[in-house]
Amino acid sequence: MFVEASDTLSKLELIDSISKLGLDKYFMQEIKEALDATALSNNTSVLKGDLYATALCFRLLRHHGYHASQGTYMQTT
Repeated sequence: MFVEASDTLSKLELIDSISKLGLDKYFMQEIKEALDATALSNNTSVLKGDLYATALCFRLLRHHGYHASQGTYMQTT
């Protein structure tokens, strides 16, 4: 499933769906890898200007123990 999700938003939505279903404990490694890539990526242009994507990213990173500064994801282009 994670391989099929090609862009950042698709991966974040997949992680959110898996978490809501209570299946996240079975996919911890895949979730960690996807969130690591998102947290370390300087290419957040996909998220800029999209309030839904920004809020989802911020919430998932914070929920999984990452430090997500509001300034990093809330900048406008």
